[in-house]
Amino acid sequence: MFLLYLFILGAVFGSFINVLVFRIPRGKSLKGRSVCPYCKKTIIWIDNIPILSYIFLRGRCRKCKKKISLRYPIIELFCGLLFMLVWIIFIISSGIEPLATLNTYYGYYLLPILLFIVVITLSIFVIDFIHQIIPDSLSLSTLAAFLILLTLFDVPGYYQLLLVSFLTSIFLLLIHLVTAGRGMGLGDVKLALMLSLLLPFPYQAVLLFAAFLTGAVVGIILILAKKASFGMHIAFGPFLIAGYWIALVFGEYLIKLFLI
Repeated sequence: MFLLYLFILGAVFGSFINVLVFRIPRGKSLKGRSVCPYCKKTIIWIDNIPILSYIFLRGRCRKCKKKISLRYPIIELFCGLLFMLVWIIFIISSGIEPLATLNTYYGYYLLPILLFIVVITLSIFVIDFIHQIIPDSLSLSTLAAFLILLTLFDVPGYYQLLLVSFLTSIFLLLIHLVTAGRGMGLGDVKLALMLSLLLPFPYQAVLLFAAFLTGAVVGIILILAKKASFGMHIAFGPFLIAGYWIALVFGEYLIKLFLI
């Protein structure tokens, strides 16, 4: 039952992510009720129920009958599943590094922290994938929130973590400067700084390794499928986010694998 509650909560937050994805890139305020992008009619509450409203409306606006993007229920469904997965990971976190280390820092607060990270990273993932931008309102505000959190919980090695996080972002900044912004955007630099703070040392290295590896693999697949060409710009933010979650769950295994 708790997993079901988490799924419902995740779907609700998925609906909120849809609002962020639609409004932030367009410079729209987060205040106010949602409207149909076609007829501009206010969407009533019964048509705003995550996943279910899309099914009942058969994927169309109640007023103008225009098709609603399938992206909305997919994000709601995916966020619900991620919330369930995070709970499972949290349960076994005592045996997984670096989750075990984070557990010693935050204790029972780790679960809501991880759920918050899911919402932020999924929002940034989708926005960067669609619009190829990483909003400062998400990355920098999360960065500030976790700086406060690290201070409140008196996390050991605080200054070391800050140094390593800045070095991680500086590495990407150098790529940005060398390639004149073609290989890496400043948004990626800020995102790397934010994500690095959410990992204990030395898993920042795993984050970068996993991000570049997944980026290379996806890039090769797209080129072979003739969906991309050499030199074509591909958003790197989603790969940084994938690298973060890979480092969080499989970081210890990957370090041992490559050290051996």
